[in-house]
This record gives sequence, structure tokens and C-alpha cells, in this order.
Amino acid sequence: MAIARAVYNDSDIYVFDDPLSALDAYVGMNLFNQVFNDYLKDKTIIISTHALQYVSNFDRIFYVHQGEIKFNGEPKDLENQQFYQEFKAAQENKKNEANQKEEETEKEKGKKENDKKRATNHKKRRIKYKRWRKNILEIIHFIYNVLRWNDIFSPISRY
Repeated sequence: MAIARAVYNDSDIYVFDDPLSALDAYVGMNLFNQVFNDYLKDKTIIISTHALQYVSNFDRIFYVHQGEIKFNGEPKDLENQQFYQEFKAAQENKKNEANQKEEETEKEKGKKENDKKRATNHKKRRIKYKRWRKNILEIIHFIYNVLRWNDIFSPISRY
């Protein structure tokens, strides 16, 4: 909303404080390309951000650490800076950790699905067993009645 208000003002200079931080990667990229690269291309834009994926689009970069300007240069000069390499490594670590968590979540999800399948299979086997047992008992009862009525078998001994 703040970006829309600023653009609506039609100023010559814009100052944004981490405008893309609350956006996901896809929306942030679209907003950056459509607003900053296209609509505001002839304007002066000052952006403070942690989003390194947009660094190559800037004309000039200032790295401020603890109130001091530690770097002032162009994007191509940034690659050789130690702070930038450390920052990229930290982001890569975060990305790897997120991927690991996602893999673990997928494994747990698969395990839960397997547990559900096992429980369902167990339930199905139990139902089959109950049906089988009922059928067997009915057959035994039928045979008993046939034999009893034919006086072949009697549960009470006559002797």
C-alpha cells in the first residue's frame, strides 16, 4: 500500500525502507520489475533492503554497518567484498536449512500416510476376519443342525 501511495504522488525522488520484505519471492519480483524497473525507471529511487536478488538492478550500492558506510560502489564490485560473500553464505545456509526442514516434513508426512494405510489395512483385515469367522460359525452351526436332525450327532450322550 505504501508503494502505491508513493507512486501515486509522482515524485522525482523515492525512498523505500525494505519494501519487498513482506512479499513472497514471486510477488516481490513482479512488483520490483513492474514498479521499480518499469514505472519508476526515470526516477531516483533509494531502497534499503536485504533482498540481494535485486542488487544487480541498482546503479549504486551503499553497505551501512553500525551507522558507518562500509562499501560504496557498483554491483559488479560487490562480488569481491567479504561482507557480501558472508551474507550470501548465510542466506545459502538458511535456504539449505529450509530445504532440510521441508524434506523432514515430507518424510513425516509420508510416514503418517503409511501409518494411516497400515491402520486402514489392519481394519480391513479385521473386518475380513470377522466376516470369515461369522461364515465359519454359520457353516459349523449348519452342519451341526443337519447332523443332529439326522440323528447322526447329538451333543448329549445317550449312554
